[in-house]
Amino acid sequence: MTIRVGSLPAAPIAVLLLGCACARVNVETSKRRGYEKKLDRTIVAFIGMERFGDSYQQMLHERTIAEFAKRGVAVAFATFDRLSLDETPSFDAQAKEFRASTALIVYRTEGTIDSLSGQIVNAEFDAQLFDLALQKRVWRAAIRYGSGGGFTTDSQRVDKLVGGIADALAADGLLAAAPAAQGRKPVAAAWISARRPLAPQASGQAKGNAAVALPNR
Repeated sequence: MTIRVGSLPAAPIAVLLLGCACARVNVETSKRRGYEKKLDRTIVAFIGMERFGDSYQQMLHERTIAEFAKRGVAVAFATFDRLSLDETPSFDAQAKEFRASTALIVYRTEGTIDSLSGQIVNAEFDAQLFDLALQKRVWRAAIRYGSGGGFTTDSQRVDKLVGGIADALAADGLLAAAPAAQGRKPVAAAWISARRPLAPQASGQAKGNAAVALPNR
């Protein structure tokens, strides 16, 4: 049976195309002038991800660890248990225990929620990388994320988000490019644009690990 697209009403075609839309990530970055170190041991936290669901967050953790490992970086995720009856270790304590040299904090700052499914449709993230020895923020990224259509799986969405962040770090010289054997083009996973370097930290600005301290949840 052959279906001629021209014979279909416009509305169903629009719905079909919307459902087939792919997940997308756009990343704009800025890097501290003169900072040339590459990531080594990094503690990571994604904040404000509750709406994405437990399975999405679990995949996000696993794919981030695997993606960074391919590029020679050890990653641990900071843990926060909002229902814990005991005091959980602070972010700084977890970073120290992991012997992290850098901390990558990704905050969800905005988002659009589907009124029927309750799922995130679009979101914006503020990603910040801190050098814990220098006690400075050395990299920052504004990330715009689209979850894609109904035929896009959470696995594809997570791969797009993780790949976009990793490739942006690689484009700024902070992370090794993905191995060629993986068949991925380092910058193709997202639109990446470099902005002006981060200005030197003002004298009155907070310094130290306190700058990346997160509340226990």
